[in-house]
Amino acid sequence: MQKEHSLNLFIENKWIFFILILFIGIITPFQPALPILFILLFYSFYLFSKSITTLFSYFIFLLILQPTIFYNLQYFGGSRAIASIVNRSDEIIGMFMLVLLIIKRFEYNRWEIRLTGFEFSVIIFVLWGLITMLINGLNIIWSLISIFLTMKGFFYYLLGKNLEVSEGKIEEHFNRLVKFLLIIFFIGFLQYIGLPLPFLPTVERFGIRAATSVFGHHAYFGLVMGMTYAISIGIYLGTRKKIWLLYSFLFMLGVIMSSVRKSLVGLILGTLFTLLFYRKLKIDKKDIYYGIAIILIIFVAFYGRIVALVKGTDKEYVKDVGANRRILLYYGAYKILKNKPITGEGPGRYGTYVSVVTKSDVYIKYGVEMEDMYKVDTFWAAIAGEYGIPGIILMLFYLFSFFRNILKMVNSDIKNNFIRGLVIGHLILFVDILIESSTLGLFNLSLPVYYLFGGTALIDNFIFKYSHKSDEFYKEKI
Repeated sequence: MQKEHSLNLFIENKWIFFILILFIGIITPFQPALPILFILLFYSFYLFSKSITTLFSYFIFLLILQPTIFYNLQYFGGSRAIASIVNRSDEIIGMFMLVLLIIKRFEYNRWEIRLTGFEFSVIIFVLWGLITMLINGLNIIWSLISIFLTMKGFFYYLLGKNLEVSEGKIEEHFNRLVKFLLIIFFIGFLQYIGLPLPFLPTVERFGIRAATSVFGHHAYFGLVMGMTYAISIGIYLGTRKKIWLLYSFLFMLGVIMSSVRKSLVGLILGTLFTLLFYRKLKIDKKDIYYGIAIILIIFVAFYGRIVALVKGTDKEYVKDVGANRRILLYYGAYKILKNKPITGEGPGRYGTYVSVVTKSDVYIKYGVEMEDMYKVDTFWAAIAGEYGIPGIILMLFYLFSFFRNILKMVNSDIKNNFIRGLVIGHLILFVDILIESSTLGLFNLSLPVYYLFGGTALIDNFIFKYSHKSDEFYKEKI
């Protein structure tokens, strides 16, 4: 037994050493100073690698602080190279965790990775992406990177589904997350009421003050507050503990302070969606009235602010529609579909980060030109432009497959009210992010997909463990 353990330890060390050398070898010719940063980074995370569950749990704090660090680097005039690494560090560390999981799942000459029906939709989409790449004659490396970024949520899901989890670990994870974000909320609140805070900008949108908290940007603050509201209200509906109702109210207040409109709409619709199925979700009928009352109170208390946001939306999307970059991206996607309805322009060619980095000529070809090309953040326009009509259908199938997994959890016999509340919260979160994706690239961003796909996977993992207590898969500690 000791020999087997030593063999596995050797395999782990060998592969981690190989990955580290590979990264250093690639980067050194371009930026000789950066390998030091990577060595420190990988060494730090290797210390966590003895428990990938712990690494996965704390990864959320990196994702939350990532835009904060990036903002401060820009504010203080930091190195552009370091800022770029920080901006893409989530993908680097995410892949590192996935490789660690695969290595640590090696046992008796096979890898034990639990799969679900969700993978089928991913395989079909990836195959279609490769087909469009071949038809359009594109660079395979950039195409694969673009496909990976589009499927990022699945990789977090795959990680979460194959970790060693317990009821206590899940509760600890979400309690720790919410308490940390309460601090970020109060910083935003102090900023909102006009207290001058060092290094944080005073932002106005549509004539009203918008809080940014530590992120320096209203959109990040609103996004984080909105996603945590969904989790908090879900836990309240599951446990009926009043403290979670208070948390959810504070986080909804954070969304309003940020002036982020789509989060507000998505969260309200997501909450109402769950209340419609209160019997199925075992929600107390009183909470339906509480939910409607809270929504009405918010509208009355912030009526002037909401009216200003509605007027701003009318100006941005109706009166000044020609200058709106998101509408422009949809218009470009429409022209691409007219020209190439089946294949689109191929992965990494339109509406994505890769298309900007590689300076895709598709924008000039279709007359889609913007001052800041890094503002290409409209998810469905990118899917249409890169993968054509079949790509849109396959992406809908991908999201439906994921949604179906959430519904399966709803139908599970969950004895723990906290876990049941998390299922409700992730149902609200799915509706919210789906609605917001109409004008944002949320399914391409690590923070929201970690919240949604990673969180759902942890819960699903626990439910599977609860119903398969004797399954050999869970006897091995990761």
